[in-house]
Amino acid sequence: MAEGWRIVAADRDAGALATLEGRGAANLRTVDRDVTDEAAVERAVGEIDETFGPPRGVVNSAGIGREVPFLETAPELFRLIYEINGVGSFIVSRAAQGASRAPS
Repeated sequence: MAEGWRIVAADRDAGALATLEGRGAANLRTVDRDVTDEAAVERAVGEIDETFGPPRGVVNSAGIGREVPFLETAPELFRLIYEINGVGSFIVSRAAQGASRAPS
């Protein structure tokens, strides 16, 4: 891009990532990762840091939802939603912030 931005899209669904790759953006890279897997996220951010330099911005948009009435929502489902939507965003943000502070 003229502005120099490089974009890395991460998803645990390789098929979804393949649809992005097919759009031909030279500045787009994809990474197959699960945001709830802290070690995998750390590795991905490290690989991005080595390839492109430290992240300059992060957009956390990982999330799931289910159309289940509150009283019918099982605790296991609530935990899964919380892990992906809340904890996953925390893990990605924390890893990206750590990479931006790592010594060169």
